[in-house]
Amino acid sequence: MTLGSRGRVLVVGSRLSGLRIGGARVVTTTKGRVYDTAFWTRNASVVVVNVDQQGLAVVRDLHVLYPQLDLVAVTARSGSAADAKRVGATTVVLGRPTDSTNAVVSGVVSALLERRR
Repeated sequence: MTLGSRGRVLVVGSRLSGLRIGGARVVTTTKGRVYDTAFWTRNASVVVVNVDQQGLAVVRDLHVLYPQLDLVAVTARSGSAADAKRVGATTVVLGRPTDSTNAVVSGVVSALLERRR
Protein backbone atom coordinates (compact mmCIF):
# COMPACT_ATOMS: atom_id res chain seq x y z
CA MET A 1 0.00 0.00 0.00
CA THR A 2 1.32 3.42 -0.85
CA LEU A 3 0.23 6.26 1.33
CA GLY A 4 1.36 9.03 -0.99
CA SER A 5 -0.89 12.04 -0.76
CA ARG A 6 -3.34 10.20 1.50
CA GLY A 7 -0.91 10.04 4.42
CA ARG A 8 -2.17 11.54 7.65
CA VAL A 9 -0.16 13.55 10.09
CA LEU A 10 -1.03 13.66 13.78
CA VAL A 11 0.00 16.75 15.72
CA VAL A 12 0.03 16.49 19.51
CA GLY A 13 -1.04 19.72 21.19
CA SER A 14 -2.06 23.09 19.87
CA ARG A 15 1.27 24.93 19.63
CA LEU A 16 2.12 23.21 16.35
CA SER A 17 -1.41 23.10 14.99
CA GLY A 18 -0.73 25.58 12.17
CA LEU A 19 1.15 23.04 10.06
CA ARG A 20 0.38 22.89 6.35
CA ILE A 21 1.58 19.80 4.56
CA GLY A 22 0.56 19.53 0.92
CA GLY A 23 -1.42 16.40 0.13
CA ALA A 24 -1.69 15.23 3.73
CA ARG A 25 -4.51 15.54 6.18
CA VAL A 26 -3.33 17.06 9.47
CA VAL A 27 -5.18 15.89 12.59
CA THR A 28 -4.59 17.74 15.86
CA THR A 29 -5.01 15.73 19.05
CA THR A 30 -4.26 16.07 22.74
CA LYS A 31 -1.62 14.26 24.75
CA GLY A 32 -4.35 12.27 26.49
CA ARG A 33 -5.95 11.12 23.22
CA VAL A 34 -2.89 10.62 21.00
CA TYR A 35 -2.75 6.86 21.49
CA ASP A 36 -6.41 6.35 20.58
CA THR A 37 -6.09 8.78 17.68
CA ALA A 38 -3.00 6.98 16.35
CA PHE A 39 -4.85 3.67 16.56
CA TRP A 40 -8.10 4.83 14.93
CA THR A 41 -6.76 7.23 12.30
CA ARG A 42 -6.59 5.50 8.96
CA ASN A 43 -3.27 5.90 7.12
CA ALA A 44 -1.53 7.66 10.00
CA SER A 45 2.07 8.05 8.89
CA VAL A 46 3.75 10.73 10.97
CA VAL A 47 3.24 12.07 14.49
CA VAL A 48 4.63 15.48 15.46
CA VAL A 49 5.29 15.97 19.19
CA ASN A 50 6.47 19.12 20.96
CA VAL A 51 8.57 17.38 23.61
CA ASP A 52 9.01 20.57 25.63
CA GLN A 53 5.24 20.69 26.10
CA GLN A 54 4.26 16.99 25.94
CA GLY A 55 7.35 15.26 27.32
CA LEU A 56 9.69 12.57 26.05
CA ALA A 57 7.47 9.80 27.41
CA VAL A 58 4.96 10.45 24.61
CA VAL A 59 7.66 9.86 21.98
CA ARG A 60 8.90 6.74 23.78
CA ASP A 61 5.42 5.27 24.21
CA LEU A 62 4.38 6.00 20.63
CA HIS A 63 7.57 4.36 19.37
CA VAL A 64 6.88 1.24 21.44
CA LEU A 65 3.17 1.01 20.57
CA TYR A 66 3.37 2.08 16.91
CA PRO A 67 6.86 1.37 15.55
CA GLN A 68 5.63 1.86 11.97
CA LEU A 69 4.97 5.58 12.57
CA ASP A 70 7.58 8.23 11.87
CA LEU A 71 7.93 10.44 14.94
CA VAL A 72 9.03 14.07 14.61
CA ALA A 73 10.09 15.63 17.91
CA VAL A 74 10.20 19.41 18.20
CA THR A 75 12.21 20.96 21.02
CA ALA A 76 14.03 24.17 21.89
CA ARG A 77 16.59 22.28 24.01
CA SER A 78 19.57 20.52 22.46
CA GLY A 79 19.71 18.02 25.35
CA SER A 80 16.10 17.04 24.70
CA ALA A 81 16.92 16.58 21.02
CA ALA A 82 19.47 13.87 21.81
CA ASP A 83 17.09 12.26 24.30
CA ALA A 84 14.24 12.27 21.77
CA LYS A 85 16.38 10.40 19.25
CA ARG A 86 17.39 7.93 21.93
CA VAL A 87 13.76 7.11 22.85
CA GLY A 88 12.59 6.64 19.26
CA ALA A 89 12.10 9.89 17.35
CA THR A 90 12.72 9.46 13.64
CA THR A 91 13.99 13.02 13.43
CA VAL A 92 14.21 16.10 15.64
CA VAL A 93 13.59 19.74 14.78
CA LEU A 94 15.42 22.11 17.10
CA GLY A 95 13.48 25.33 17.67
CA ARG A 96 10.58 26.95 19.45
CA PRO A 97 7.10 26.60 17.93
CA THR A 98 7.04 29.61 15.59
CA ASP A 99 6.05 30.13 11.97
CA SER A 100 9.62 29.49 10.81
CA THR A 101 9.90 26.32 12.90
CA ASN A 102 6.52 25.19 11.56
CA ALA A 103 7.87 25.65 8.03
CA VAL A 104 10.86 23.43 8.87
CA VAL A 105 8.59 20.81 10.47
CA SER A 106 6.34 20.89 7.40
CA GLY A 107 9.35 20.27 5.16
CA VAL A 108 10.57 17.39 7.32
CA VAL A 109 7.10 15.81 7.41
CA SER A 110 6.72 16.20 3.63
CA ALA A 111 10.06 14.43 3.12
CA LEU A 112 9.02 11.59 5.43
CA LEU A 113 5.73 11.18 3.58
CA GLU A 114 7.51 11.22 0.22
CA ARG A 115 9.88 8.52 1.45
CA ARG A 116 6.85 6.28 2.16
CA ARG A 117 5.61 6.47 -1.45
